[in-house]
Amino acid sequence: MKRKLKFHIQRFLVVFSLLAFAPLSAQILVNAPEPADNPNLAGNSPWTAICAGVGGFNEYYAKISWAGNANSANEFILELSDATGDFTNAVELVKVSDQNGNSSKEFDVEFGIPTDTRGQGYKMRVRSTDPANTSDASASYNMYYLDVTSNINISDDGSGVPPGTVCATGPITLQVDNISNPETYQYIWYMSGSPIGGETGHTLNVTASGMYFALIDYGPTCSGSANTDSNIVDVTIGGGGEGIFIIPPTKTVLCAGETETLNIDRTDPSWNYRWFKDGVEIPSANLSSYTVDANTPGFEGDYQIEISSAS
Repeated sequence: MKRKLKFHIQRFLVVFSLLAFAPLSAQILVNAPEPADNPNLAGNSPWTAICAGVGGFNEYYAKISWAGNANSANEFILELSDATGDFTNAVELVKVSDQNGNSSKEFDVEFGIPTDTRGQGYKMRVRSTDPANTSDASASYNMYYLDVTSNINISDDGSGVPPGTVCATGPITLQVDNISNPETYQYIWYMSGSPIGGETGHTLNVTASGMYFALIDYGPTCSGSANTDSNIVDVTIGGGGEGIFIIPPTKTVLCAGETETLNIDRTDPSWNYRWFKDGVEIPSANLSSYTVDANTPGFEGDYQIEISSAS
């Protein structure tokens, strides 16, 4: 009996010794990042949306916190999602490696957003590398880099010159024409002071008379900071546009070799003219009259004139 008892004691001691000297691994739980106050600005309120780019400003702060312990080689990495909150192609905003011994286990870090950031569904998260852990995503935020912060121009001809008024017998297209890659932005178009629902592109098909203008859509919080309001274009669409009409031609059927000149009932030196056939602009037809030549293939059709004025 003594031998059996001695055997069990020795076995117990061996097991206890192995457990007592087993190494312990550090564990960490990183919290979702939170907006933090910018110590370089007046006030002490965390941001609720990011409207960067005005005057080159792009300085924001986020609070990073955690529970547990970080190893000395750890890095905290603040990441940004895409505009829908998806982290598949997360963007690294900032990396911090000197806070692992921080006894309060939280700190504020400065970051800036990429210049192509535009949207209302951005989220942030934090990753630690040693030990590895990823926080939950933050709440969604409006984030915009306002790279255009001056008045845009809209016109019916893409000239970059405000037309002031446009008189046309049929639909026209207004377009943003004074910024690079206008198609990469979203816009808010207005007709006579009211937003036009569903129209967000850099062109607008106008089928009704009214006062039109546009601005770049930087979201509900940032749009007012950019000052991108365009010029106002007074559009009149109808039979003759403010009573202006094409004088009925003497001939509506032309034989080979014949011509017919189309004229409008009144002109003004300040007006600009563009002639169309079947809705397609006729190249270089920019006078108050246009001569239809029966020798020109495909001359048959409906002719319209568009009149604009800078005043």
